[in-house]
Amino acid sequence: MNGFGGVIKFTQKPGFCKRLLTIEWSLKSIISGEIFRFQYVSLPRQLDTKHFVTMKRSYKTLYFSTILFLGIVSNTIAQPAIQWEETNHNFGEVIEGDQAVHEFSFTNSGDQPLVISRVQASCGCTTPFWTREPVMPGEKGVIKASYNSKGRPGNFRKSITVTSNAATPTSAVFIQGVVVKRPPTAEEIAASSKLVVEQATVKTGKIEKGQTVPVAFEISNEGKAALAFSNVRSNCNCVFFDPEFDRSVGSGEAHTLKLMYTPSQTGNWVEVVTLYTNDVSNREMKITISAEVVENLSEEGMGSRRGF
Repeated sequence: MNGFGGVIKFTQKPGFCKRLLTIEWSLKSIISGEIFRFQYVSLPRQLDTKHFVTMKRSYKTLYFSTILFLGIVSNTIAQPAIQWEETNHNFGEVIEGDQAVHEFSFTNSGDQPLVISRVQASCGCTTPFWTREPVMPGEKGVIKASYNSKGRPGNFRKSITVTSNAATPTSAVFIQGVVVKRPPTAEEIAASSKLVVEQATVKTGKIEKGQTVPVAFEISNEGKAALAFSNVRSNCNCVFFDPEFDRSVGSGEAHTLKLMYTPSQTGNWVEVVTLYTNDVSNREMKITISAEVVENLSEEGMGSRRGF
């Protein structure tokens, strides 16, 4: 056990045996081997029997006080310590709706019982469990982290803060990963709508910057359920549904997908457009619009006629 060992020594100076009594005691650190020395000096007025008895009692009190001091120092230095096998765990991909669970193991590398008093997660989506009994020196314990991925798509990184009676009272472990959508079952695919695009790229030719032009894609629904379009997005934020477009397509029906395209920059562009539907096997369909965008179509036409 880490602590101190003590030695008490009584001495009298030659020639002063009736006047001066010195008590020395030393503490030797078991950890470093360093010796600490202390001294108590008594200079009585008169060394009579009564005073000698008083001094004897004082020395006994000093002796037991020293023993008590040694015990306090020893108990202060002896402490538990928490040593983690790992402090970070990466789940990788987690299917949305699944419960991601991992156990962090630790060892009490100190020389006193280790008690975990509090475990706090950084969000309500993570539920911690831990070893609540005291962990003896050299023994192991666990902190279990459970992450609820339901309704939480995308990347995540969460911390779990552990409070204990160890020399370092707080420490933290981390979990991380990315939540991905659950793949549909065969039954869900069979009962779903199914979007089919005859030609995924449409060329508009030469158009003027800022001009809004209609873009049409021929589509069909080969699924059992009605096909529904919920949204359309593009990197340029310049492609939208035609207000007259019916966003619902019945089972087995063919339809024309009508979009509106308003380019804001000149140049040759290939705009990637994402269609969001209820087709469980392909909820995000990619199509492209290819266009040559010019500043002014009338000037382009005059340049052509002049032979430029």
